[in-house]
Amino acid sequence: MTAIAVAVADRRAPSRLVLMLLVVALVAGLAGLLPERFAGAAGVVGSVVAELGRQMAAVRPPTPARLPASAAPEELIRALDAGAAPVAAEAAAYWAGLAEEERAVLLERIPGAIGRLEGIGYGARDAGNRAALAGVLAGPSAGTATMTTAKAVTEVLDDVEARGLTAQLVSFDDSEALDARAAIAIGDLDTADSIAFLVPGMDYTVGRDLDTLTEAALNLYDAQTDRLLARGSTASHAVVSWLGYRTPAAAPSIEVLLEDRAVAGGALLAAALEGVRAVRGDAAELAVVAHSYGTRVATYALSDGATADALVLIASPGVAEEVRSVAQLDVPADRVWAATAQEDGPARLGLGLGALFGGNADPVAAAFGAQVFGQSFGADYDHGLLEVELTDGVRVGYLDQATESLREIAELALAA
Repeated sequence: MTAIAVAVADRRAPSRLVLMLLVVALVAGLAGLLPERFAGAAGVVGSVVAELGRQMAAVRPPTPARLPASAAPEELIRALDAGAAPVAAEAAAYWAGLAEEERAVLLERIPGAIGRLEGIGYGARDAGNRAALAGVLAGPSAGTATMTTAKAVTEVLDDVEARGLTAQLVSFDDSEALDARAAIAIGDLDTADSIAFLVPGMDYTVGRDLDTLTEAALNLYDAQTDRLLARGSTASHAVVSWLGYRTPAAAPSIEVLLEDRAVAGGALLAAALEGVRAVRGDAAELAVVAHSYGTRVATYALSDGATADALVLIASPGVAEEVRSVAQLDVPADRVWAATAQEDGPARLGLGLGALFGGNADPVAAAFGAQVFGQSFGADYDHGLLEVELTDGVRVGYLDQATESLREIAELALAA
């Protein structure tokens, strides 16, 4: 069996967003719009320097690590403990070379590590991640962030299954050194004919928001079920509620002005998409539905090695910095769609701020080349995925039940 090397994307720090951050943060600091600890020009500049240092660290390639040539479980355990992280296709080949008893030993000994390996069958990953989740729930973590996120994941899994649907825990990272990450599939990723990843924007956390994201994913799943029935199709489908990256915090945080979360998230999403390809090959059609800041994450992923059969970009404040048109995405050009509601203030604000510094491309603009839809999404739409109550009334989100937007997105993200 051959050794497996790590594939790492090498990214530069985006210059336009760096300049934008410096100017906006300095103005905000002088105007007293940032938290007290950042007050004054010196504090603002210091916080900016710290953020830029963290950004550079986030995009610096790690030292490559390798998996062993031997299939012995003990050697694989040692390699994973040492930080080995194979690309999905090679991990799939490695797993295929193991005997069933060797796989069983690994799932018993290091369930969480197996659950996180892209390229492993999703039934095995679900088993590994659920075992890791059960270990957290049974451990001495009461009151910690880890326990909070573990309970949130458990509740979401229970809710999906209570509706009579298959739920798979695709990923679960319970490290307290990082914000927790998790992904839950509605449907069976090992057999589905059509798979859609739902990628959220800023200010989502597992403990607080996984239920909201998965509610939106359930709406998408149900709408796709209705579309398949209307077609008379017997095809199966799945939707992944993918909170697999650390999203930037909302204002007054300056995180959303940086690209580091989008770059890092794009690498993680690319790995997840390539995991599907490694397991399913061409047997499943793969779509990405990306919302708000998630459109940057998705376009980083799909411009740097990952592939998809369809891409739906909604409420975008601008895509990945270096992506100027659909020609730079590894998605069929006629299957890239984009929509922004007419009065989506946050998306418009993001595009407006970006335009002052050269701008991230607007996927709804003609020059980008996407198929534009949703021109009728009017004042009753808000920026979010689900309904929100505002002082001037209730506005719907892009994936709310019984909305035109949900029906259109569900159709676009299904196999052609």
